[in-house]
Amino acid sequence: MDIPDVDLQLIDKNRVILVTDTEQRIVFASSNMIIMNGYTPGEVLGKTPRMFQGESTEPKSRAVIRNAMSRLRPFHVVLTNYRKNGVPYLCEIESFPMLNRHHMPVHFIAFENIIP
Repeated sequence: MDIPDVDLQLIDKNRVILVTDTEQRIVFASSNMIIMNGYTPGEVLGKTPRMFQGESTEPKSRAVIRNAMSRLRPFHVVLTNYRKNGVPYLCEIESFPMLNRHHMPVHFIAFENIIP
């Protein structure tokens, strides 16, 4: 299966994929991101997912993310993110570290859904 087929499958599931490097800079965002939060993939590349957080983003959820990433552990959280227009939404995030053959982190992958 090639990348465009995978991306179409994600659009059908309303699930966004984000891939970040070890510095948490976004290196890939699925094209359906615009449906979730109004940003195009090109607008988020090179930035960190913190760009989606704001005043109502739960500190406890942010701590779970920080701790899991620093320990190279998967995590599952629900937190308040913000659309490009400033409107908040609940976002469920499942994320996993991607390790190379030497068990060193190279990327983190996150699967995100809007919670209605």
